[in-house]
Amino acid sequence: MKEHGVWLDPEATPDYQIYQKGGFETPSGRFEIDSEGLKRLNAPSLPVYEAIPGHRISRGEFILTRFDPGILTHRTGNCKWLSEIVHDSPLWINVVTAAELHIKRGDLVKVTSKFGSFVARAHLTQGIHPSVVAIADGLGHWKSGHIAQARNFKSRDPDTQLVWWGENWLRVNPNAAIPEWSDPVGGGQAWMDTRVSLMKI
Repeated sequence: MKEHGVWLDPEATPDYQIYQKGGFETPSGRFEIDSEGLKRLNAPSLPVYEAIPGHRISRGEFILTRFDPGILTHRTGNCKWLSEIVHDSPLWINVVTAAELHIKRGDLVKVTSKFGSFVARAHLTQGIHPSVVAIADGLGHWKSGHIAQARNFKSRDPDTQLVWWGENWLRVNPNAAIPEWSDPVGGGQAWMDTRVSLMKI
């Protein structure tokens, strides 16, 4: 790698811009901005902003969203080196919101929806909307293996006995408060729509 910079498989021939040969999987075969499929679902066929009804929040309510911490996902919880880098999942709260709720950095906060609750440490930031709170996805496992659960164990790999982040770090799985609800148009799980309240504990 140092000598050549990259490794290329001599057997593989990349096929770039394949869409120019076969088109897209749309009725016209082209990239469609005005979607006939969305029209059939009585949804706007062009990209427009529509307020999400569930996002009409009352005072003291917030929208809970999740984000990918970049190097760790819910599928990589047993990767020891990635878990060593990202092993804590604080709740991101806007600094103004936190001040109104008398929450300081590192405080424990109970996040409650009508579906359940979880507890996380507060991380204060200006990089989030005052009506939104966010938490990293991919942490807080209770079944996925020793590394995902931040537990030492004996194996042929000596690193598995060096899990130092198990005791004093709070790894949180927010799914306890997120309902199983599908987006009515796209059909995917609606991860960003949960209304929650916060309480410092």
